[in-house]
Amino acid sequence: MKTEAGGRWGRGGPGTLGVAARPRDLLVVGGGPAGLELAALAAESGHRVSLWEADGRLGGQLATVASAPSFERYGDYIGWQERRLSRLGVEVRLNERADVASVLDHDPDVVAVATGARPHRPLLPGFDLPHVVDAAEVVAGSVVVGKSVAIIARDDHLPPLTVADMLSGRGHQVTLIYGAPTPGQSLGRYIAGGILARLHRRGVEFRQLEEVRSITPQSLEVRNVYSFASDRLTGFESVVLACGADSDDALFQELRGRVPELHVLGDAFAPRRLSHVTRQAYALAEALVD
Repeated sequence: MKTEAGGRWGRGGPGTLGVAARPRDLLVVGGGPAGLELAALAAESGHRVSLWEADGRLGGQLATVASAPSFERYGDYIGWQERRLSRLGVEVRLNERADVASVLDHDPDVVAVATGARPHRPLLPGFDLPHVVDAAEVVAGSVVVGKSVAIIARDDHLPPLTVADMLSGRGHQVTLIYGAPTPGQSLGRYIAGGILARLHRRGVEFRQLEEVRSITPQSLEVRNVYSFASDRLTGFESVVLACGADSDDALFQELRGRVPELHVLGDAFAPRRLSHVTRQAYALAEALVD
């Protein structure tokens, strides 16, 4: 497990943590959901907390998701956390990209690295072509895609469906390509139902049990996951990758053995759902009370 100096990670849940036996200086690196929750809980326990975020806003990937259709309430959650930190006197630095030197110069008693994750880009031919972009870039509005879009879905949760919902709602012709037999296998039927209904009404095409083997400027080569029968799909101006994420724990690895107490949490520990990372933040905050 990626944690140093002990720390009980197994517990978590609602309740009051109480006052820390030894109030300490805590530096939280990363202002996504895990970092926000840990910073607030630790401050409520009496620790002196600083939170550094490399971006110009708090929320991490959740702030990007909040701009997608039907996810506006995440923005309300981030705003509530911002007000909570301000009320607790947490020092928040935006546009502060931490490195080993700046962390050591800050001289905290405890460092918690919550630097999130990077979009996963599969190592297959053509995945670095100019018309291939990441789903997070599409949702953030940082890239422009063509009228006809193929989405390579290697994520069993909401991201592929969310970007399909956004693009189809704007009039794009969308094809979703899943290796799984059904989309959104990790979603409950009531969560998936609304978005799947919208996609069906807009004529979004679903291709299931197919894996993309390569991309060219003109086509996608796909293969059935069981029979291995190949097909070539054409007519796409853009290809969107919705393939999950890889932990960004580089700062944690660089700091090992160089600070008195070091932890990693959130997507930097392992990309997971919001409820999982906030429970992990609670468990670490609870351990810091002892």
